[in-house]
Amino acid sequence: MDRETWQRLSALFDAAVARPAAERPGFVDQACAGQPELRAELEALLAAHAEDPDHDLASPLGALAPALVGDLAPVAAPDLSGLRLGAYELRDLIGHGGMADVYRAVRADREYEREVAVKLVKPGLRLDQVAHRFRVERQILARLEHPNIAALLDGGVTPDGRPYLVMPYVQGRPITAYAEGAGLDPRRRVALLRTVCEAVQFAHANLVVHRDLKPSNILVTDAGEVRLLDFGIAKLLDPAGLDLTLAVTGDARLLTPEYAAPEQLRGEAITTATDVHALGVLLYELLTGRRPYRGDTLLTLQRSICEDAPLRPGTVSRQPLDPDLDAIVMMALRKEPSRRYASAGQLGDDLGRYLSGQPVLARPDTVGYRLRKFLARNRLAVATAVLVAACLVGATVFSAGQAAARARALATAEAEREKAEQLSTFLIDVFAGSEPGRGGEVTARQLLDAGAERIGFTLDTRPEVQAAMARAIGQAYGALGYYDQADSLLSRALRASRASLPDNHPDLLSALQLKGALEGARGHYAAAAAILDSVLARRLAARPSDPDGTADLLETMAGLDTQRGEYDRARAELDRARELLTARYGPDDRRLVRIWRGYGKLAAELRENEAALGYHRRALALWPDSLGHDHPDYYDLLESVALSLSNVGQVDSALVAHREILAGRERIFGPDHPTVAYSHHNLGRTLAQLGDHAGAIPHYQRAIAIREAAFGPDHPVVAHALESLAIARFMTGDAEDCESLLRRTFKIYEAALGPRHRETIETMTNLAYLYHATNRPEDSLDWLERAADAGWRDLAAVAGYPDLAGRPRYERLLRLMREAAGPESAVPDRP
Repeated sequence: MDRETWQRLSALFDAAVARPAAERPGFVDQACAGQPELRAELEALLAAHAEDPDHDLASPLGALAPALVGDLAPVAAPDLSGLRLGAYELRDLIGHGGMADVYRAVRADREYEREVAVKLVKPGLRLDQVAHRFRVERQILARLEHPNIAALLDGGVTPDGRPYLVMPYVQGRPITAYAEGAGLDPRRRVALLRTVCEAVQFAHANLVVHRDLKPSNILVTDAGEVRLLDFGIAKLLDPAGLDLTLAVTGDARLLTPEYAAPEQLRGEAITTATDVHALGVLLYELLTGRRPYRGDTLLTLQRSICEDAPLRPGTVSRQPLDPDLDAIVMMALRKEPSRRYASAGQLGDDLGRYLSGQPVLARPDTVGYRLRKFLARNRLAVATAVLVAACLVGATVFSAGQAAARARALATAEAEREKAEQLSTFLIDVFAGSEPGRGGEVTARQLLDAGAERIGFTLDTRPEVQAAMARAIGQAYGALGYYDQADSLLSRALRASRASLPDNHPDLLSALQLKGALEGARGHYAAAAAILDSVLARRLAARPSDPDGTADLLETMAGLDTQRGEYDRARAELDRARELLTARYGPDDRRLVRIWRGYGKLAAELRENEAALGYHRRALALWPDSLGHDHPDYYDLLESVALSLSNVGQVDSALVAHREILAGRERIFGPDHPTVAYSHHNLGRTLAQLGDHAGAIPHYQRAIAIREAAFGPDHPVVAHALESLAIARFMTGDAEDCESLLRRTFKIYEAALGPRHRETIETMTNLAYLYHATNRPEDSLDWLERAADAGWRDLAAVAGYPDLAGRPRYERLLRLMREAAGPESAVPDRP
């Protein structure tokens, strides 16, 4: 048995024993299909393990195959000093791994002097397998240009056919050794790992998961600069053009067990959360000097990683640790990937919050905890901060603009000061009346309810103050998905503003814009469009030189028009918004994120899928680091990217992204927020695209339940999920339930969007197909004719019903479609 076969066998054994005994035969069947010799060896190992489970079979050489020891003994790397590879001359061996050796080398062509590291495939390995991995690694490195990632400089093939890569030679120490040698305190160690998180997040943003993060792959120079090395087993989440489907029998098991995540050891899906687990292990080791999991054998180590909760770092550290650090580490090390930080960026953001004294996401978000963190940061400025927060919520900034109006400006400023004081007092009273000590944690909904209740009798003497708070709390209700409460507060704000402010006052226009956006979110598209059109006209008349406010309004209007099928209007609104912002801030400003996302949504609606993906990726490239990666808008943007990936056929990548988005949104909003419903729906759609219709059904059902509770049973977004559920029911053999779901979908769309809307017509054609598939030709013709009457023109689709040929109704329909298609149609006269 050669080394490679043994490595595969050992990996398969580890994967098999990690499964319940009842699942092992099926695993062996799949993993060893067409490989009888490998199967026989694996079954022998498993049989021996069954007889003596406590024996050291994690590395089962001793009892089963002592003769293999000689075969598997390490082969010394040959002395290649002086060997010329391209422009480089090898000097000395500086590292080695399972597939390759790493040499220090220098430029030998005298163009310039530079030391480099050359990674060279070991002699004796099967090049047909290894060369592919090196090509993949080269492509990965070529797309990762980041100051903390060792870049690819060159590459090639040796005269004997072995691939090699050339990278900068990093004179540094492993991150753990550097921290010890430099005597770093916990905060400086956290800051060091945060830099690593930023580099890993850059890889994640390029859809690359490292999968083998460990100290020897993270070097720190004497100047304190971090360099991330070795993407040799990295996995692309966006494998377009690369064959990176890794079977559990081989590459998927190339890892370092001490830093591996549970899902890696079980052979499950690899996501960005896999790297988060490795970063958690590194952080644990940096803070305590030891790793969180231990085992005398590979098998016991694997069991510990997959099953045992590690001790909190604060209990084993040589010096006291902040409880926030304990919480961050333990969140990164959670067994379930969906319960960890969803990406390295989120972990890095929380480490940044710890370093700046901000509340961290890993701790329960109680009012008392946030108050303690706030007071620790701002003991001398609490009153001022409350005043500023109140001003941000509702106060209006006044600028006189003319010296002649100074007296009036002073009077207005005094009024605004009094307004801000009232708002400050109001906020303090709301929080003071909601102390967590009075019985459990206080939720955001409870705080909003308390604020809404106090508005009436606390602020009734100042209508403009009442309007400001009603507007702010109404907006917050809307963001949390409580649309009825939001509508009540925004209507109240409008009444108060209209009673005390001129028609073009910014506060009144702001309330109207929020009201219009809310109507759109509730599916009242005509009412929403009328309100927003009115706001735009008033804003241009009152503040023609306010590009930010106007662009924000235009982007909102474009989103609404995209939803209701007014695509030309939507594009014109986006064009105008982009021109306004670009003229003031340039083409690469973060304010354009929403505009490019709007273009992407519009392109997706028009089935321009490649263009949509490009727009969404452009928006993602402009996402500001200052907002972090656990922001609701970031998940909205990732969702747009994921949907575009599905639409261009990159479904595996989309599935990984949708799982990450669902976990992040549930962590931020809880399980019942309308935004979470979108994640369930999109995750179900992606599973269906991969053929798992049964797995998609629970996600569709959950999306429907959340949306019905939030919007009522007749909202178009409910219909959207109903239609997806109907198709899944049909694909799993339940045509009867499919029919009732599609008919309900049609009724909702027809009432909300009208009979000629694309969604309504698409449901008609789905009903036609259903009846055709269930041998009800007359019913099928009824729906085909209704779709045609509504404006549907698809010759190829109609020609796909050849069994209807000869029926007069069908022949008329076919002629109508052929006339619309024109003389160039390739569809024959008779199917």
